[in-house]
Amino acid sequence: MYEGYGHLFTPAGIPDDGVPQSDPDIEAAASGRTDEFLRSLGFMR
Repeated sequence: MYEGYGHLFTPAGIPDDGVPQSDPDIEAAASGRTDEFLRSLGFMR
């Protein structure tokens, strides 16, 4: 979870419905952490 961001990494106060307006920096950070986690389990190189 990222404080101040909604389900789709949308900043607080911006609706998640329709076309999400995710924060690109938070989205990239989450993607990096996901990759790191999968590598630690041996699912990625």
